[in-house]
Amino acid sequence: MLIGLVMAYVNRGKGEAWLDSHYTWAIRTFWIGLLYAFASLILSFILIGVLGFIATAVWMIVRVVIGLQTVGRREPISNPTSWII
Repeated sequence: MLIGLVMAYVNRGKGEAWLDSHYTWAIRTFWIGLLYAFASLILSFILIGVLGFIATAVWMIVRVVIGLQTVGRREPISNPTSWII
């Protein structure tokens, strides 16, 4: 994941517009996922964080699948700055 994050930062702004939306999507997926995981870690002390970890994993998987599907069709992400899906 860290290698992909570095590659997205390095290549963002150097390609076509549709591809830049994917770099933004990937960068935001990493940082927002890290934030959700940290919040889940804090909440795991009151046991609700376990559900947060599961929700974070599902959220990240869905975002990765959406990104892979749209890059396969060579289409931009419709809203790459979204916090949800």
